[in-house]
Amino acid sequence: MAAAKYFFLIKRLFFMMLLLVLVAGVCSGCGEDKPVLIGFSGPLKGKYADLGVQGRNGARLALEMVNARGGVDGRPLAMVVHNDNGSIEGALKADERMMGQGVVAVIGHFLSVQSLAAVEKFADRPLILISPTTSTPLLSGLKDIFFRVMPSNENWAAALASFAASEMGAPSVLMIMDADNKGYTATFCEAFAHRYVQLGGEASGEFHFFSNSKGWEQAVVDRIAVNKPQALLVAASASDAASLARRVRLAGETLPIMITPSSYTKELVALAGSAVEGVITSMSYDENSEATEFLAFKNAYLNRFGTDPQFAAAFAYDAILALADALGRTGGKSTGLAKALTEVRDIPGSMGPFTLDENGDVNRTHFVVTVRNRALKTLSRVQE
Repeated sequence: MAAAKYFFLIKRLFFMMLLLVLVAGVCSGCGEDKPVLIGFSGPLKGKYADLGVQGRNGARLALEMVNARGGVDGRPLAMVVHNDNGSIEGALKADERMMGQGVVAVIGHFLSVQSLAAVEKFADRPLILISPTTSTPLLSGLKDIFFRVMPSNENWAAALASFAASEMGAPSVLMIMDADNKGYTATFCEAFAHRYVQLGGEASGEFHFFSNSKGWEQAVVDRIAVNKPQALLVAASASDAASLARRVRLAGETLPIMITPSSYTKELVALAGSAVEGVITSMSYDENSEATEFLAFKNAYLNRFGTDPQFAAAFAYDAILALADALGRTGGKSTGLAKALTEVRDIPGSMGPFTLDENGDVNRTHFVVTVRNRALKTLSRVQE
Protein backbone atom coordinates (compact mmCIF):
# COMPACT_ATOMS: atom_id res chain seq x y z
CA MET A 1 0.00 0.00 0.00
CA ALA A 2 2.76 2.42 0.98
CA ALA A 3 4.73 1.66 -2.22
CA ALA A 4 1.62 2.13 -4.38
CA LYS A 5 0.84 5.47 -2.68
CA TYR A 6 4.45 6.61 -3.17
CA PHE A 7 4.32 5.64 -6.87
CA PHE A 8 1.03 7.53 -7.28
CA LEU A 9 2.51 10.72 -5.78
CA ILE A 10 5.60 10.49 -8.02
CA LYS A 11 3.39 10.02 -11.06
CA ARG A 12 1.19 12.99 -10.10
CA LEU A 13 4.23 15.22 -9.57
CA PHE A 14 5.62 14.20 -12.97
CA PHE A 15 2.41 15.15 -14.75
CA MET A 16 2.23 18.51 -12.89
CA MET A 17 5.78 19.35 -13.98
CA LEU A 18 5.01 18.35 -17.55
CA LEU A 19 1.92 20.57 -17.53
CA LEU A 20 3.96 23.56 -16.28
CA VAL A 21 6.49 23.07 -19.07
CA LEU A 22 3.75 22.94 -21.70
CA VAL A 23 2.03 26.05 -20.33
CA ALA A 24 5.34 27.93 -20.27
CA GLY A 25 5.94 26.97 -23.88
CA VAL A 26 2.49 28.14 -24.94
CA CYS A 27 2.87 31.47 -23.09
CA SER A 28 6.26 31.97 -24.67
CA GLY A 29 4.75 31.51 -28.10
CA CYS A 30 1.91 33.92 -27.26
CA GLY A 31 4.40 36.56 -26.14
CA GLU A 32 6.04 36.56 -29.57
CA ASP A 33 2.68 37.44 -31.16
CA LYS A 34 1.67 40.01 -28.57
CA PRO A 35 0.82 43.31 -30.35
CA VAL A 36 3.02 46.37 -30.05
CA LEU A 37 0.67 48.86 -28.41
CA ILE A 38 0.57 52.41 -29.80
CA GLY A 39 -1.42 55.28 -28.31
CA PHE A 40 -3.41 57.89 -30.23
CA SER A 41 -4.58 61.14 -28.67
CA GLY A 42 -6.58 63.64 -30.70
CA PRO A 43 -9.65 65.90 -30.64
CA LEU A 44 -12.46 63.66 -31.88
CA LYS A 45 -15.21 66.10 -30.89
CA GLY A 46 -15.48 69.88 -30.83
CA LYS A 47 -14.04 72.64 -32.99
CA TYR A 48 -10.81 70.75 -33.76
CA ALA A 49 -12.51 67.43 -34.55
CA ASP A 50 -11.70 67.73 -38.26
CA LEU A 51 -8.03 67.35 -37.31
CA GLY A 52 -8.53 64.50 -34.86
CA VAL A 53 -10.89 62.35 -36.91
CA GLN A 54 -8.79 62.65 -40.06
CA GLY A 55 -5.67 62.01 -38.00
CA ARG A 56 -7.12 58.88 -36.44
CA ASN A 57 -8.13 57.56 -39.86
CA GLY A 58 -4.71 58.27 -41.37
CA ALA A 59 -2.99 56.53 -38.46
CA ARG A 60 -5.28 53.50 -38.79
CA LEU A 61 -4.60 53.24 -42.51
CA ALA A 62 -0.83 53.20 -41.97
CA LEU A 63 -1.11 50.75 -39.09
CA GLU A 64 -3.15 48.34 -41.21
CA MET A 65 -0.60 48.61 -44.02
CA VAL A 66 2.31 47.90 -41.66
CA ASN A 67 0.47 44.86 -40.26
CA ALA A 68 -0.28 43.60 -43.78
CA ARG A 69 3.48 43.59 -44.40
CA GLY A 70 4.09 41.49 -41.29
CA GLY A 71 4.09 44.09 -38.53
CA VAL A 72 7.23 44.97 -36.58
CA ASP A 73 9.71 42.23 -35.73
CA GLY A 74 6.99 39.68 -36.45
CA ARG A 75 4.47 41.37 -34.14
CA PRO A 76 1.35 43.29 -35.20
CA LEU A 77 0.72 46.89 -34.21
CA ALA A 78 -2.40 47.77 -32.22
CA MET A 79 -3.70 51.26 -31.43
CA VAL A 80 -5.63 52.53 -28.42
CA VAL A 81 -7.54 55.73 -29.23
CA HIS A 82 -8.29 58.52 -26.77
CA ASN A 83 -10.34 61.66 -27.38
CA ASP A 84 -8.47 64.54 -25.74
CA ASN A 85 -11.19 67.09 -26.68
CA GLY A 86 -8.60 69.53 -27.99
CA SER A 87 -7.76 70.71 -24.45
CA ILE A 88 -4.63 70.70 -22.33
CA GLU A 89 -6.40 68.84 -19.53
CA GLY A 90 -7.71 66.22 -21.94
CA ALA A 91 -4.27 65.68 -23.45
CA LEU A 92 -2.53 65.22 -20.10
CA LYS A 93 -5.19 62.80 -18.86
CA ALA A 94 -4.95 60.78 -22.07
CA ASP A 95 -1.16 60.58 -21.76
CA GLU A 96 -1.39 59.34 -18.17
CA ARG A 97 -3.88 56.65 -19.14
CA MET A 98 -1.87 55.48 -22.13
CA MET A 99 1.35 55.23 -20.14
CA GLY A 100 -0.58 53.04 -17.73
CA GLN A 101 -1.76 50.91 -20.64
CA GLY A 102 1.83 50.27 -21.70
CA VAL A 103 1.97 52.04 -25.07
CA VAL A 104 5.43 52.37 -26.64
CA ALA A 105 4.60 55.85 -28.00
CA VAL A 106 1.70 58.25 -28.54
CA ILE A 107 0.63 59.66 -31.89
CA GLY A 108 -0.29 63.17 -30.77
CA HIS A 109 -0.97 65.81 -29.89
CA PHE A 110 -2.69 67.83 -32.60
CA LEU A 111 -2.54 71.28 -31.01
CA SER A 112 0.68 73.08 -30.16
CA VAL A 113 -0.62 74.17 -26.76
CA GLN A 114 -1.26 70.51 -25.86
CA SER A 115 2.17 69.34 -26.98
CA LEU A 116 3.88 72.15 -25.07
CA ALA A 117 2.04 71.19 -21.88
CA ALA A 118 2.76 67.46 -22.29
CA VAL A 119 6.47 67.99 -22.92
CA GLU A 120 6.72 70.14 -19.81
CA LYS A 121 4.80 67.74 -17.54
CA PHE A 122 6.17 64.42 -18.76
CA ALA A 123 9.78 65.37 -19.56
CA ASP A 124 11.09 62.78 -17.08
CA ARG A 125 8.48 60.10 -17.75
CA PRO A 126 8.65 57.11 -20.15
CA LEU A 127 6.61 58.87 -22.84
CA ILE A 128 7.36 59.42 -26.54
CA LEU A 129 5.13 61.86 -28.45
CA ILE A 130 5.03 61.89 -32.26
CA SER A 131 2.83 64.75 -33.42
CA PRO A 132 1.21 64.84 -36.86
CA THR A 133 0.26 68.54 -36.73
CA THR A 134 2.05 70.44 -33.91
CA SER A 135 4.16 73.11 -35.62
CA THR A 136 5.10 75.61 -32.92
CA PRO A 137 8.77 76.68 -33.19
CA LEU A 138 8.92 76.61 -29.38
CA LEU A 139 9.56 72.85 -29.67
CA SER A 140 12.15 73.07 -32.44
CA GLY A 141 15.76 72.00 -32.05
CA LEU A 142 15.29 70.26 -28.70
CA LYS A 143 16.37 66.80 -27.58
CA ASP A 144 13.28 65.79 -25.62
CA ILE A 145 10.31 63.41 -25.71
CA PHE A 146 8.72 65.24 -28.65
CA PHE A 147 9.02 64.28 -32.33
CA ARG A 148 7.04 65.51 -35.30
CA VAL A 149 6.40 64.93 -38.98
CA MET A 150 5.09 68.47 -39.61
CA PRO A 151 7.62 71.31 -39.91
CA SER A 152 7.81 74.41 -37.74
CA ASN A 153 5.27 77.04 -38.75
CA GLU A 154 7.91 79.79 -39.06
CA ASN A 155 8.75 78.75 -42.63
CA TRP A 156 5.10 78.64 -43.66
CA ALA A 157 4.48 82.07 -42.15
CA ALA A 158 7.47 83.54 -43.97
CA ALA A 159 6.31 81.98 -47.25
CA LEU A 160 2.82 83.43 -46.79
CA ALA A 161 4.31 86.86 -45.99
CA SER A 162 6.43 86.72 -49.14
CA PHE A 163 3.37 85.86 -51.23
CA ALA A 164 1.33 88.70 -49.70
CA ALA A 165 4.12 91.17 -50.34
CA SER A 166 4.87 90.14 -53.92
CA GLU A 167 1.52 88.90 -55.26
CA MET A 168 -1.05 90.84 -53.21
CA GLY A 169 0.59 94.27 -53.29
CA ALA A 170 1.69 94.32 -49.62
CA PRO A 171 -1.66 95.31 -48.09
CA SER A 172 -1.84 96.38 -44.44
CA VAL A 173 -2.78 93.28 -42.44
CA LEU A 174 -4.82 92.90 -39.25
CA MET A 175 -3.88 89.64 -37.46
CA ILE A 176 -6.65 87.73 -35.65
CA MET A 177 -5.40 85.14 -33.12
CA ASP A 178 -7.10 82.33 -31.19
CA ALA A 179 -5.83 82.79 -27.62
CA ASP A 180 -6.73 79.17 -26.76
CA ASN A 181 -3.81 77.91 -28.87
CA LYS A 182 -1.24 80.69 -28.50
CA GLY A 183 1.75 78.36 -28.88
CA TYR A 184 0.70 78.00 -32.51
CA THR A 185 -1.26 81.13 -33.42
CA ALA A 186 1.02 83.71 -31.79
CA THR A 187 4.23 82.19 -33.16
CA PHE A 188 2.77 82.00 -36.66
CA CYS A 189 1.66 85.64 -36.59
CA GLU A 190 4.98 86.78 -35.14
CA ALA A 191 6.93 85.02 -37.89
CA PHE A 192 4.57 86.40 -40.54
CA ALA A 193 4.86 89.97 -39.25
CA HIS A 194 8.65 89.76 -38.97
CA ARG A 195 9.09 88.71 -42.60
CA TYR A 196 6.29 90.94 -43.88
CA VAL A 197 7.77 94.11 -42.40
CA GLN A 198 11.18 93.16 -43.85
CA LEU A 199 9.54 93.08 -47.28
CA GLY A 200 7.90 96.48 -46.84
CA GLY A 201 4.49 95.31 -45.64
CA GLU A 202 2.52 96.65 -42.68
CA ALA A 203 1.14 94.47 -39.89
CA SER A 204 -1.46 96.99 -38.74
CA GLY A 205 -2.47 95.36 -35.46
CA GLU A 206 -3.57 92.28 -33.54
CA PHE A 207 -6.89 91.03 -32.19
CA HIS A 208 -6.93 88.17 -29.65
CA PHE A 209 -10.09 86.18 -28.93
CA PHE A 210 -11.39 83.12 -27.08
CA SER A 211 -13.78 81.18 -29.28
CA ASN A 212 -16.12 80.30 -26.41
CA SER A 213 -16.75 84.00 -25.78
CA LYS A 214 -19.78 85.63 -27.37
CA GLY A 215 -19.60 88.37 -29.97
CA TRP A 216 -15.92 88.15 -30.86
CA GLU A 217 -16.68 87.95 -34.60
CA GLN A 218 -18.66 91.20 -34.47
CA ALA A 219 -15.86 92.78 -32.45
CA VAL A 220 -13.50 91.97 -35.33
CA VAL A 221 -15.91 93.53 -37.84
CA ASP A 222 -16.04 96.65 -35.68
CA ARG A 223 -12.25 96.74 -35.53
CA ILE A 224 -12.08 96.51 -39.32
CA ALA A 225 -14.46 99.47 -39.64
CA VAL A 226 -12.25 101.59 -37.35
CA ASN A 227 -8.73 100.55 -38.43
CA LYS A 228 -9.55 99.87 -42.10
CA PRO A 229 -6.92 97.17 -42.76
CA GLN A 230 -6.54 96.00 -46.34
CA ALA A 231 -6.31 92.28 -45.49
CA LEU A 232 -6.83 89.84 -42.60
CA LEU A 233 -4.64 87.04 -41.28
CA VAL A 234 -6.82 84.66 -39.26
CA ALA A 235 -4.93 82.26 -36.95
CA ALA A 236 -7.70 79.99 -35.69
CA SER A 237 -9.47 76.65 -36.10
CA ALA A 238 -11.36 75.90 -39.30
CA SER A 239 -14.72 76.43 -37.59
CA ASP A 240 -13.69 79.80 -36.11
CA ALA A 241 -12.10 80.96 -39.38
CA ALA A 242 -15.29 80.00 -41.21
CA SER A 243 -17.48 81.80 -38.66
CA LEU A 244 -15.43 84.97 -38.95
CA ALA A 245 -15.34 84.87 -42.75
CA ARG A 246 -19.13 84.62 -42.90
CA ARG A 247 -19.55 87.57 -40.53
CA VAL A 248 -17.02 89.71 -42.39
CA ARG A 249 -18.68 89.05 -45.77
CA LEU A 250 -22.17 89.68 -44.37
CA ALA A 251 -20.90 93.06 -43.20
CA GLY A 252 -20.03 93.86 -46.81
CA GLU A 253 -16.26 93.67 -46.32
CA THR A 254 -14.42 92.30 -49.36
CA LEU A 255 -10.83 92.51 -48.09
CA PRO A 256 -8.60 89.46 -48.74
CA ILE A 257 -8.37 86.82 -46.01
CA MET A 258 -5.29 84.76 -45.23
CA ILE A 259 -5.45 81.82 -42.81
CA THR A 260 -3.08 79.54 -40.96
CA PRO A 261 -2.56 75.99 -42.29
CA SER A 262 -4.43 74.40 -39.37
CA SER A 263 -7.73 75.85 -40.59
CA TYR A 264 -7.22 74.85 -44.22
CA THR A 265 -9.57 71.87 -44.18
CA LYS A 266 -12.71 70.77 -45.97
CA GLU A 267 -14.69 71.85 -42.90
CA LEU A 268 -13.66 75.43 -43.65
CA VAL A 269 -15.37 75.26 -47.05
CA ALA A 270 -18.33 73.22 -45.79
CA LEU A 271 -19.09 75.76 -43.04
CA ALA A 272 -18.38 79.01 -44.87
CA GLY A 273 -19.05 78.23 -48.54
CA SER A 274 -18.47 81.24 -50.79
CA ALA A 275 -17.36 83.36 -47.83
CA VAL A 276 -13.94 81.66 -47.95
CA GLU A 277 -13.55 81.77 -51.72
CA GLY A 278 -10.03 83.01 -52.41
CA VAL A 279 -8.60 82.59 -48.89
CA ILE A 280 -4.87 81.87 -48.98
CA THR A 281 -2.35 80.06 -46.79
CA SER A 282 0.94 78.18 -47.06
CA MET A 283 1.59 74.65 -45.86
CA SER A 284 3.47 71.41 -46.57
CA TYR A 285 0.50 69.56 -48.03
CA ASP A 286 -0.43 69.60 -51.71
CA GLU A 287 -3.87 68.12 -52.25
CA ASN A 288 -3.36 68.39 -56.01
CA SER A 289 -0.06 66.51 -56.07
CA GLU A 290 0.53 64.00 -58.86
CA ALA A 291 3.40 62.32 -56.98
CA THR A 292 3.24 58.54 -56.95
CA GLU A 293 3.40 58.34 -53.14
CA PHE A 294 0.55 60.80 -52.67
CA LEU A 295 -1.73 59.19 -55.24
CA ALA A 296 -1.20 55.79 -53.63
CA PHE A 297 -1.97 57.21 -50.20
CA LYS A 298 -5.00 59.18 -51.44
CA ASN A 299 -6.53 56.18 -53.22
CA ALA A 300 -5.93 53.88 -50.24
CA TYR A 301 -7.55 56.39 -47.89
CA LEU A 302 -10.52 56.90 -50.20
CA ASN A 303 -11.07 53.15 -50.52
CA ARG A 304 -10.80 52.65 -46.76
CA PHE A 305 -12.87 55.59 -45.48
CA GLY A 306 -14.98 56.71 -48.44
CA THR A 307 -13.68 60.28 -48.52
CA ASP A 308 -10.59 62.16 -49.61
CA PRO A 309 -7.85 62.76 -47.01
CA GLN A 310 -6.63 66.11 -45.80
CA PHE A 311 -3.33 67.12 -44.22
CA ALA A 312 -4.03 65.77 -40.71
CA ALA A 313 -4.68 62.33 -42.17
CA ALA A 314 -1.55 62.46 -44.32
CA PHE A 315 0.76 63.43 -41.48
CA ALA A 316 -0.75 60.97 -38.99
CA TYR A 317 -0.16 58.31 -41.63
CA ASP A 318 3.45 59.46 -41.85
CA ALA A 319 3.79 59.45 -38.04
CA ILE A 320 2.90 55.74 -37.91
CA LEU A 321 5.35 54.95 -40.71
CA ALA A 322 8.15 56.79 -38.89
CA LEU A 323 7.32 54.99 -35.65
CA ALA A 324 7.19 51.58 -37.32
CA ASP A 325 10.58 52.22 -38.92
CA ALA A 326 12.10 53.11 -35.54
CA LEU A 327 10.44 50.16 -33.78
CA GLY A 328 12.00 47.88 -36.36
CA ARG A 329 15.38 48.84 -34.91
CA THR A 330 14.31 48.38 -31.27
CA GLY A 331 12.59 45.02 -31.76
CA GLY A 332 9.20 46.61 -31.07
CA LYS A 333 10.31 47.88 -27.66
CA SER A 334 10.26 51.36 -26.17
CA THR A 335 13.87 51.01 -24.98
CA GLY A 336 16.07 53.03 -27.33
CA LEU A 337 13.06 54.33 -29.27
CA ALA A 338 13.94 58.03 -28.93
CA LYS A 339 17.34 57.47 -30.51
CA ALA A 340 15.87 55.24 -33.20
CA LEU A 341 13.40 57.97 -34.19
CA THR A 342 16.24 60.41 -34.83
CA GLU A 343 17.61 57.86 -37.29
CA VAL A 344 14.47 57.74 -39.44
CA ARG A 345 15.65 58.36 -43.01
CA ASP A 346 13.88 58.69 -46.37
CA ILE A 347 10.58 57.14 -45.31
CA PRO A 348 8.20 56.93 -48.32
CA GLY A 349 5.47 59.06 -46.77
CA SER A 350 2.23 60.50 -48.07
CA MET A 351 3.88 63.52 -49.75
CA GLY A 352 7.12 61.74 -50.66
CA PRO A 353 10.22 60.73 -48.70
CA PHE A 354 10.89 62.45 -45.37
CA THR A 355 13.61 62.30 -42.71
CA LEU A 356 13.75 63.17 -39.00
CA ASP A 357 16.83 65.03 -37.79
CA GLU A 358 18.81 64.56 -34.58
CA ASN A 359 16.24 66.63 -32.67
CA GLY A 360 13.20 64.81 -34.05
CA ASP A 361 12.23 67.66 -36.42
CA VAL A 362 11.42 67.41 -40.12
CA ASN A 363 11.81 69.56 -43.24
CA ARG A 364 9.31 69.49 -46.10
CA THR A 365 8.46 71.36 -49.29
CA HIS A 366 6.11 74.34 -48.81
CA PHE A 367 3.15 75.29 -51.00
CA VAL A 368 0.93 78.37 -51.30
CA VAL A 369 -2.68 77.21 -51.51
CA THR A 370 -6.15 78.74 -51.89
CA VAL A 371 -9.87 77.95 -52.06
CA ARG A 372 -11.19 78.12 -55.61
CA ASN A 373 -14.75 77.14 -56.59
CA ARG A 374 -15.15 75.61 -53.10
CA ALA A 375 -12.22 73.27 -53.67
CA LEU A 376 -8.72 73.37 -52.19
CA LYS A 377 -6.22 74.35 -54.88
CA THR A 378 -2.43 74.69 -54.93
CA LEU A 379 -1.06 77.96 -56.36
CA SER A 380 2.68 77.37 -56.22
CA ARG A 381 5.51 75.36 -54.80
CA VAL A 382 7.55 77.63 -52.57
CA GLN A 383 10.77 75.88 -51.53
CA GLU A 384 12.38 72.67 -50.38
